Amino acid sequence: MPAKLGCVIVAVEVAEDSMAALRWFLHNIKLRTSAPNSCETPGSLVILHAPPPSIPEA
Repeated sequence: MPAKLGCVIVAVEVAEDSMAALRWFLHNIKLRTSAPNSCETPGSLVILHAPPPSIPEA
């Protein structure tokens, strides 16, 4: 795995396992930072909330 990541997308839902995975990510993954006068863009984190689907009653 690269030392510093450019972009990471984390999908979360209401389950505790999902929140535990997000906590692990926040404690263990380092996003890329840009140095002054650098052309490199800093890393970014996108959190995608994926609620459980609702099934309409017939």
